[in-house]
Amino acid sequence: MNIKIEKNKLIDIPYLYYSLEEAEKKPLIIISHGYNCDQYDEAAMALKLVQKGFHVLTYDLSEHGERYSGFLERIEKDTDMGMSMLQIIDQSYSDLERLIESFKLNTLVEEDNIILVGVSLGAMLTYYALTKNKSISAAVSLIGTPDLVQAMVYGMEKESVDYFISEDEIRLIEYASEMNPLEKLLTDESRPLLIINTTKDDDVPYENSQLFYEKLKKKYDSFNGKLEFFLSEDYHVVNNEMIQYCIDWLCQIFNDTVNNNSNTE
Repeated sequence: MNIKIEKNKLIDIPYLYYSLEEAEKKPLIIISHGYNCDQYDEAAMALKLVQKGFHVLTYDLSEHGERYSGFLERIEKDTDMGMSMLQIIDQSYSDLERLIESFKLNTLVEEDNIILVGVSLGAMLTYYALTKNKSISAAVSLIGTPDLVQAMVYGMEKESVDYFISEDEIRLIEYASEMNPLEKLLTDESRPLLIINTTKDDDVPYENSQLFYEKLKKKYDSFNGKLEFFLSEDYHVVNNEMIQYCIDWLCQIFNDTVNNNSNTE
């Protein structure tokens, strides 16, 4: 089994496109990386997914990897960090939308089976994208949260939004509230969704994701929807157990369209 990796750009978006050399028409998985990472960070996951028959795309989020312009050096306070995260999510969604539309035209991609996998910041982007793009057929969140407001509250070490009192803090929480996908997901979401977090995560605590899952599960149960929540005993990392759980879940969801006869790991 030979894997082909194409390094290219869509206008100004650097990406890596993984496929088998003798590829057939299959679902496409787009992986969004975490904060201060790049298109190469999830290579191990991408390679394993390709071996299962998926096409896989990784790319540099806005201001990351080959697109980095020094924004980290301009961060002077906590609100700057929060604003940078929200702006990256907002800007990267436009990039993600362009990638989706472009690769739907690829004759080897099943345009009705576009799957998002996001890690940390990329998971927050994935939740945000679900509220804006109906072309997405399923999603996986790894060490992320659907609640951008609570992410800002936690990151700023505040007890609640009521403690955001400076002009910069108010602007930050207003931006997070405007973007926050939480309520739209609880109201409208019905696509297959896997949520994976870790028990010892001090960056993105799992409790908000678990609460979101428990609320959403009531609706999914009413129509036998595909929703799962998995906790791994680890810190703010994506370990092999999580990657394997993700792969197994995706193969189960898309077992009619991917080649599960491949045993190469």
